Amino acid sequence: MSKSATKSRDAPNSRQPSVFDAVAGRVTSRGLVGETNDKTRHSDTNHNAKPISPEEVLFRKKAAPTRFEETDFYFAHEQLPASRRLPDSDLLKAIHQFSSDFFSKKYGRRARADYRSLDETALIAIGILLEETIAETLGETGDMALVEPEQHSQELPEDFVTKALVHGSVPIVDSPPYVSDANSEDSDAIPVAKKARTRS
Repeated sequence: MSKSATKSRDAPNSRQPSVFDAVAGRVTSRGLVGETNDKTRHSDTNHNAKPISPEEVLFRKKAAPTRFEETDFYFAHEQLPASRRLPDSDLLKAIHQFSSDFFSKKYGRRARADYRSLDETALIAIGILLEETIAETLGETGDMALVEPEQHSQELPEDFVTKALVHGSVPIVDSPPYVSDANSEDSDAIPVAKKARTRS
């Protein structure tokens, strides 16, 4: 067996970090989080390093073009018209990181096969759907967030729903009927509830 074959078998299963890893916060200046070699493992591991942004990962590649502040095409999407604008960047990052963490914790090592099952087009589509759903729920002015759904008022009265919610956990005690004291000398005093007298 050749030395190169032996070296390839003994080498760890490492890969180059991608923009997908950067969006999920798994790329540092030293490489992928969790993939360390013997030299960095005992000194300053990349677990302690701060994750770098996706644009840094992209433009650190050898074939990356030079960026100019006046004509930075990385943020060209900000110049798109309103009818063609992309979803919010922070929203897409949150969706991507949540999905990555979800599959990673649920499936463990088997989740590596799903890391690239959804490309950037699918991520943008999910972001558009979420933004449209939120806009429809809140309404044009946002006041719909404080309004109950229509089906609540059409199905059951509020007092019945309230009693049904507390039934079994909070005892419902009927309050005694209130009788005002018309003969009270102090009209500004706080009225006291009295039990209604029954005629014999």
